[in-house]
Amino acid sequence: MNNVNLLIVDDEPIICRGLRETVQWEDAEVTVIGEAYDGEEALRLIAELDVDLVLTDICMPFMDGLRLAEKVKETMPHVRIVILSGYGEFEYARQAVRLGIEDFLLKPAEIPEMLGMISRIAGEIRKERRLDFARRQEQRLARIRELMLGGTEANLSPSSEPSEPHEAAAEYRFVASQIVRGAEWLDKLDEPLSPAAMECWKTGVDSALNRLGAQPLSFYYHPNVLLTLCHEQETTDERLLSERLSEIAYHSVLGEKLVFAVSATFRDLAETKRYGMSAVHLLYAATVDPDRSVRFASGADGSCRSLSSELAPDTEKRILQAFIQNDKEQMDGGIRQWITDLSARGCPVIELFRLYEELRHVVLRKMRSSGVKNADQAAEFPLAKTFDLHLYNTFETAGAFISAEMHAMMAAVQPGTLGKNGWLVERALGYIRDRSHIDLKASEVSAWLKITPSYFSVIFKQHVGCGFTEYVNGLRIDRAKVYLSDTHDRVFEIADKVGYKDYKYFVAVFKATTGVTPTEYRNLETGKVG
Repeated sequence: MNNVNLLIVDDEPIICRGLRETVQWEDAEVTVIGEAYDGEEALRLIAELDVDLVLTDICMPFMDGLRLAEKVKETMPHVRIVILSGYGEFEYARQAVRLGIEDFLLKPAEIPEMLGMISRIAGEIRKERRLDFARRQEQRLARIRELMLGGTEANLSPSSEPSEPHEAAAEYRFVASQIVRGAEWLDKLDEPLSPAAMECWKTGVDSALNRLGAQPLSFYYHPNVLLTLCHEQETTDERLLSERLSEIAYHSVLGEKLVFAVSATFRDLAETKRYGMSAVHLLYAATVDPDRSVRFASGADGSCRSLSSELAPDTEKRILQAFIQNDKEQMDGGIRQWITDLSARGCPVIELFRLYEELRHVVLRKMRSSGVKNADQAAEFPLAKTFDLHLYNTFETAGAFISAEMHAMMAAVQPGTLGKNGWLVERALGYIRDRSHIDLKASEVSAWLKITPSYFSVIFKQHVGCGFTEYVNGLRIDRAKVYLSDTHDRVFEIADKVGYKDYKYFVAVFKATTGVTPTEYRNLETGKVG
């Protein structure tokens, strides 16, 4: 609510009425919420009503304006006070100043002067409201983030959650959003979303929800999952919510399509994690109907439809033969046919992941039973650590990943290929070290090696133990440490020298890697030298 509530206090009712009726309070977005004729009555009304500002005379029976101001300062320090004083009341005014009262009007006050002062104070009150709301939202967001990323549900119990009086009847819901084909898009960038891109995504979603009156609190659950808690006074119509989200599905700045998953509504904040995860899990169903931008959960779990699927015997046979014969073309054809069948049946990608785990175990088991050499080498590719459903969230990207991993497994059982892959990675490391200070992409390195980006990703992680981006960031941060310790270059200059065009992103990566900001690191190193 933008209006500021004013209480007028004077022992003469005619003055109270005159002030209420003759001043155009609405011009200052001020509402006269009541009148009191002495300090005691004013205190009672302030306790009962939602008063922001008191305009009071000094000389009154029972409790004068000065005593009233003192009481209000003690018990309700957020309430602002303006004192009306006469020419002969300077001693009162001095005492008021000692109490911290800064706003005075000399009687008889001119209406423009009075309205100007009240308007100024009302603006200050509204600004403080916004700051207070932002502080509370930040505190709430921190608790929600902690809860969703591994905290306990007690963190958001109603007793610990700061709230406004109107929040008791509020409803909540989560909106999760994700970029379709996230792996391909991030491969283009070859680094996590920059702070500017992440803020742009968040702003677009928050703006759409704000227009519906749903107060949004957004944070990144995953580099490709923005999770937003909506606080609704009235339940938003699903059709209207779907329309608003669909309008921003094709994000003009990101240049990629967004899909949305919306949880059911809930009132108990202790259920926050349950409903938040329901929205996240619903994203897994995004590829069941690629043209549908917004999906709504039917209940608290919100899990996507799971089909009772089994590996087709002919698929199993075809892929096993491809392994034995080292036939990549046959392997890719079998995987494509398998994925096409699953897609046609409406399987979500998470089901593809489950079936691939099964397929992988079947292939490895039959390879061992057939006496294939180096079968154990193929088993060393840890699928669960590399397959990210929030990135490989379409059949196309998931299929490319599966093909690359199967090729790597196939190569592992062929004599001499482990050494060949190691040689490829060593060449890649030299190439990366020489060029880490420029805008370097994994796709550029894989093209130089004349292998596919997906295959490069698999063998790089297998041999180095981390992903391409993590490795490049490590090189850049190590170089940045040297510059910070040995030179007086500015931080933004160092960021550019080591390969970061986005200064804020450099600071974020540096702190995530070292635990301190670049400036803090330099100060620590300078302290050691001194």
